[in-house]
Amino acid sequence: EALDSEKSYFVETDRLAFLFHWVNGQFYLRKVESRDPRYCRVVAIDDESRYALEDLDLGTIFSYMHPRLLRAVKAGPILRVNVR
Repeated sequence: EALDSEKSYFVETDRLAFLFHWVNGQFYLRKVESRDPRYCRVVAIDDESRYALEDLDLGTIFSYMHPRLLRAVKAGPILRVNVR
């Protein structure tokens, strides 16, 4: 499925930058500087596995499924969110 650019966000944390995409009620992300073309699914926002689009906010800590480690990795807090 094609990603909707109206629901794409550039998100910066204290260490990394990500591209977030809202698809079918879930966030998918990709590290901006990653050479790996795969997207990772966000599994929790602020330790809650059920989240909404509005939960993407400053100070939020999110977890995503790392494609090589095959486990959830915590990232954050979010310092900046921009609509892409």
